[in-house]
Formats: sequence, structure tokens, C-alpha cells
Amino acid sequence: MHTSENDMIRFLRLDRTFAAHREDFMLAAEGVLASGQVVGGEVVSAFETELASRTGRRFAAAVPSGTDALRVAVSAIGVDHDWDVLVPAYSFLATAGAIRLHTANLRAVDVDDHYHMTREAVEREIRPDRPTLIIPVGLFGNGLDTRDLADLEDDSTVILEDAAQSLGSTHDSGPGGGFGLASTLSFAPTKVIPCFGNMGMVVTDDPEIDDRARRLRRHGKGSVSEPAFAPGFNAMPNAVQAAQLLVLLGHHEARDRRRREIVARFQAAIEGSRGIHPPPVRPGTVHAWHKFVVRHRQRDELRAWMNQQGIQCQLHYPLTIDRETNIVSSGQTDAVNARRLACESLSLPMYPELDDIEVERICDAIRSFDPPDMHEIFPVDLEP
Repeated sequence: MHTSENDMIRFLRLDRTFAAHREDFMLAAEGVLASGQVVGGEVVSAFETELASRTGRRFAAAVPSGTDALRVAVSAIGVDHDWDVLVPAYSFLATAGAIRLHTANLRAVDVDDHYHMTREAVEREIRPDRPTLIIPVGLFGNGLDTRDLADLEDDSTVILEDAAQSLGSTHDSGPGGGFGLASTLSFAPTKVIPCFGNMGMVVTDDPEIDDRARRLRRHGKGSVSEPAFAPGFNAMPNAVQAAQLLVLLGHHEARDRRRREIVARFQAAIEGSRGIHPPPVRPGTVHAWHKFVVRHRQRDELRAWMNQQGIQCQLHYPLTIDRETNIVSSGQTDAVNARRLACESLSLPMYPELDDIEVERICDAIRSFDPPDMHEIFPVDLEP
């Protein structure tokens, strides 16, 4: 067993991931270091091929982070100050921040209770006289129903899926990472397939987008002897991290099974709780369980209670993107539902290395939460 009843249950334990596969990780890293090919190379190519297959895509280009993947993909599409870019108001800031660097007109769109932007909200923001980039996000691992937005794509409207959190999810309409002109992935330490550092990827079926992404990650150049086709980035992938990720891909099915065992126990505990709502799962969806995010109208009291029980929880994300005044464009549409979700949501520890004692302690804490009188007061003002 990993813990005693007195130990703090930490939100993330990447050290346990390393301990579980230490020998394989060390051999993979040694093989890369001994080869001398520490940037790009055959290991990175093998990792790209594997991720293209898992997302149902023809091409994949690895980069140093999920944020780099967004920057490279947006540049490959050709977004500039003439474009409108629509992002969900409830997402990690990188979804918006990586785009704002392109000086595009960025607008945050309200979301439904699945944390997904809706067709109706998107259509209200599309201006027929401007090119538009739509960036839906499969937040927390909840797979997107892509049919709702797919037919909006045309000569002036492009969809770029931010699948940083939804790799491994599926919906009747397709796998996470398989939607739109291109999709971006992340392998940051908190992700379902975590990296000891950072890595991201651009996946696409379009050979031109793939070619541009590969050149953009290398300062816009296909080779040192040809001129750059556009200003690019220093965004070549680390081969040691690719090798380590290939190790975890080989264990993904077992790790995924353990996540789902933990989820089932959490969900059973929530059924006996007071006012705690489980993560929503859209019909037709296989959730990736990147995070297990519950909702409660007295979220801060719940968080304090869990901390008293020795359970570290996190807030994802308390400030919605529409309130990032230095990021979004002027005249922002209200995002009242996104703000409500931001006030209610709390992330519980969720990783396959949680042991049974820890899982039961979390379940006991969920069942025993006895909040003061329910009220309608939120921690932050929901008004614009």
C-alpha cells in the first residue's frame, strides 16, 4: 500500500507513475541518449505515427507542449488580425492565450452543462464578412459531439479542435482529436498520458497543414538551405520525452481500466452525498477521465472539507476566459453559464496510482460532507 490513513492524498503523484515503470523509462531514455538523437528522430516519428493512429488522423507533428501545438496549428491555418476566433468561455487559458498572440479578434462563447460550446452560441458570434476559427474543447476528457458544429465549416469558417484533455475519449461522431481541419493534443504531467516535462502535437488529415506545422516548428524552414516560408518557432520535440510517452502508451489500457474503476467508486459515493453532482457524460460518449470534476453550490465549503480530511483538490478553472480582460476582445458576449460552472466545480484527485485505501478515503469524505444550509450565493458575481 502507498499510504496510511494519516497521509495527505495529493492531487497528482507523477512520482508513482515513474516508480511503477522505472526500468522501462530508464531504458527508453538511455536508448535515446546513447543514440545522440535527442531532438526529433526515429523515436519521435514512432510516437507521431502512434498518435495519428489513435486519433484516426493521417498526419501528426510533435511539438514541445500543448500550447505550442495551438500556436503552430493557428499559424499553419493562417490566422491573423482579420480573423474572428471563437473559444469556449470555460477552458484553460492557453486555449485563448495562444490565439491572442496572433492579434485575432478573440471572443469567448458560453458553454452548456457539459462544458462544451453550443452551436447556437457559436452561430450568434459568426460574422459572414470575416473568416472565423472555431476552437471547441473536450474539457476534462468529456468527448465532443462534433455533429453539432461540423457543418459550419466552409471556405470562411475553420474548426480547430483543442483535444488537450480529451485524448482517449470517443463519441458516436468520432474520437477525441479527430475533429476539424486539425486538432491539438497535450501530454503535460496532469494528462491521461503524462509526460515528465511537456509535449504536444498537431494532428490533421490535411497534408498542407501538416507540412506547414512541420516547418513552423523549425523556424518556418523545411531545411537549413531553404528560406523560411513564414516566421516560425523553436518548437522541435524532445526525443527522450517521446520515448517515455511510448512506454506509457504501452500501458494505457491497464491505466485506463484503473481510472474507470476509481470513477465507478466515486460515482457510487456521490449517489449518497448531499448536493454533489457527478461529472456529466454526454450520451454516446466514452469519457477519458482526464479529471474528475464534481459540482456543488457550496464548492468552497466542499473544498475546505476535503482538505480537512487530508485530500488535496484543485479548482479548474475559477476565472472564465470572458473575464480575462487582457485576452478577450472588447464587446464580449456574456457567459453566465460558464461563470456558474466556474463557481461550482471542484477537481478531485484522479490518477491510476491512487491505491484502494486512498480511493475509499475520498469516497468516505464525499459521503460524509454535511454542508451548512444550502444557499444561492456564489463566490463571485455572475453579472457582466
